[in-house]
Amino acid sequence: MGNPKSFFVNKGKPSVSPSQISDIRSVSFTLCSYQHLPTHFDARSSQYGICFFHDFLQDKGIRKVQYLNDKSQEDIERIVFSSPYLIEMYNSKYDMRWESEWRLKGDVVFDPYDIAFLIVPDAEYKRLVDLFNNDVVLSEYTYLLPASIYSSPVDHLFEIQNSDILAFDQLPLFRGEYGDGLLLDTDEFPELLPEERVTFWEEAGVYLSALAKATIHQCYEHRFSSRFLRFIEQLDHASWGMTCLPDVNRIRRNLDEPWHSWNHLTVHCYEVLFKIQQKRITANWDL
Repeated sequence: MGNPKSFFVNKGKPSVSPSQISDIRSVSFTLCSYQHLPTHFDARSSQYGICFFHDFLQDKGIRKVQYLNDKSQEDIERIVFSSPYLIEMYNSKYDMRWESEWRLKGDVVFDPYDIAFLIVPDAEYKRLVDLFNNDVVLSEYTYLLPASIYSSPVDHLFEIQNSDILAFDQLPLFRGEYGDGLLLDTDEFPELLPEERVTFWEEAGVYLSALAKATIHQCYEHRFSSRFLRFIEQLDHASWGMTCLPDVNRIRRNLDEPWHSWNHLTVHCYEVLFKIQQKRITANWDL
């Protein structure tokens, strides 16, 4: 539901409420970097979020918020004339440029296929994953990602094991050319001690961050490609040879390609962790 926003939100006549001025009603989105999303969590005291497909929002007409401070008089007149819902100003007491805000005028009507994924708090993640996986309708439409993907890549490594979408049974660690190595369950790794967490981040922080991004990529890519394949399946197969269509078989082959990066990164992070926790993990082994 669109809400009144913009520089003009409190500048109506006393007899007119902001909600009555349709020209300043909009829905806000952020186009921010992976690293900056936790700032939005903190600002709103919430770790819930909806990520829409970029083309859906573009087709709806999403546009970036415009700050009058940065515009010429000519630009200001043009923007005010055409898009008053986009206009904001900043000053020493009020500066929201960090939000990287984009807006869609009015309300936004969408269906579940327009959603790339949902972000949910880690405390709710497993319950909601189970709920979605046990509901035929929900399981077809949406993926869930834990907020720790953005706020704590270390915690994300452990949280993703709760997801049936991303789960694996055992970890093949230190595999050599002939498939030797260790097979470990994830629950064999004890809870991190504070000093272990610091060491783990120092030694594997780059890989943990890459793993978090790979999780997002895997989810988004799978949903995006699956949406196209649903469309293509509605066409007469004789039309698949049309030059305007991409290679459908290649899309199917590449559908799970991001999973391989995700898998290799997961294994590597646990190999680093094993070296850190080796004495604790093997203390009760019968060697």
